[in-house]
Amino acid sequence: MLNRVSYGDDILKDAKSSTVKALFIRWKTLAQLKNLTLSDFLEAGSKHLERCVVLLILGDDYSFVYQGAEYREAIGADIGGKFISEIDTRVARDMRKVYDQVRETGMPVRLIFASESATFAIGWERLIIPIVIGGEVRMLLTYSEPLNTANDVHRYLFDSSPHMLIVALPISNYENEIVDADIISINPAAVHFFRTERFSERPIALRGLGPWFDQDAIWRILTGATETGHREHVLDGDGGERGYRCIVVKLDYLLLFRIFPLDAPERFNVD
Repeated sequence: MLNRVSYGDDILKDAKSSTVKALFIRWKTLAQLKNLTLSDFLEAGSKHLERCVVLLILGDDYSFVYQGAEYREAIGADIGGKFISEIDTRVARDMRKVYDQVRETGMPVRLIFASESATFAIGWERLIIPIVIGGEVRMLLTYSEPLNTANDVHRYLFDSSPHMLIVALPISNYENEIVDADIISINPAAVHFFRTERFSERPIALRGLGPWFDQDAIWRILTGATETGHREHVLDGDGGERGYRCIVVKLDYLLLFRIFPLDAPERFNVD
């Protein structure tokens, strides 16, 4: 269940959440000053409070004494006042082992794990912070945040695509006609093909890439397509010895250009 467990300063390197990083830095600073209390993390109006859980250590068990509203809504249950030993799920059983480790070492742990949901699992990032009272770890504070897995998957697909992909922000004139577009993201295949390293000025405008984009007719077509609600328009061109096709898709305020050889499959096949 657990994946990519991090300790110490590796938490800062591995954490995806900026809040996880900030909470760890706060713990480290206050722990060095030997002046760490629960109130340092449960401040009134704190933005992260609704995703926190506080556990009180009682013997070899853990009692949930506080459960943030957002976390309670996410798991679909109110576990306030319950002991972890009363929760017989795979997540609770595995998490208890981590809680024991934090209790014994007195060091925070950051981990990624999957929890139950009505359909598929939900990926979470969690930071577990020990609270020392009277020289012993008496409480644990956890902060949990759902992983934005879509961003990671989309970035991988974008970067590894054999098709050239360019995301651009349209530039319009006073008549609201699209006349060019500034590149805000470009995948390695397109970087290599268009040799974008030759440009010293940023942002790079699409017209500067070459003949394909430096034609007024193309931008007039895109203006008309976006005004009439069409989400896709196909432009055929010649990239030297090999013909290419450019498909332009309107994504809200962005334009996505997908360029591939005419002799290559337009869609990916998964066998």
